[in-house]
Amino acid sequence: MTISFDIMPLRPFTQADVWPILTGYETREIYQVKKKETDSLTRFDFLLVQLEQPFHDDFYNDFTAEEIQTWNHLLPQGYSFGAYQAGELVGLAVGEVWPNERRARVWEFHVHAECRRMGIGRALMERVLDRARQDHLGLVMLETQNTNVNAIRFYRRIGFSLEAIDIGHYYPTSNPVVRQRVQFLMKRWLE
Repeated sequence: MTISFDIMPLRPFTQADVWPILTGYETREIYQVKKKETDSLTRFDFLLVQLEQPFHDDFYNDFTAEEIQTWNHLLPQGYSFGAYQAGELVGLAVGEVWPNERRARVWEFHVHAECRRMGIGRALMERVLDRARQDHLGLVMLETQNTNVNAIRFYRRIGFSLEAIDIGHYYPTSNPVVRQRVQFLMKRWLE
């Protein structure tokens, strides 16, 4: 199925505008991160493993009223784009530029579940990358989680690679999958 959409600078938005696209993701696999540390060697291994039960995560906690205000304040920088279908927001990329460091950071990147695999995500990220190239930046970076395997695969397909991890970034929880969550920082070098 093909849909028609427009990628344009993201308009100021509210929770009501973005909550329909924060459907999250479901996975049956994760990258299990194993750490081995000695005096002479520290090693991290990433092994793709199957889960016994599907794991679902959403992003509703990421869009508090305070965070939405922060994201809206970034809009004038020109690194935030929306995908609109018949005027309705169906995807977004919220970015920030650090010109002195010659980098941009994509803080939020979401496409409505019913609109995935239709080119919207690629089109959104290409707009961010085009803007970064116009501003002669050296890289664009973003964050995902080892539990979001489909996102990792998507980012790799469009040229991002895993550059750093933070094994203690997320809060401890009783959920065994969430307890294994690791922050993956991925970058796309433009030079």
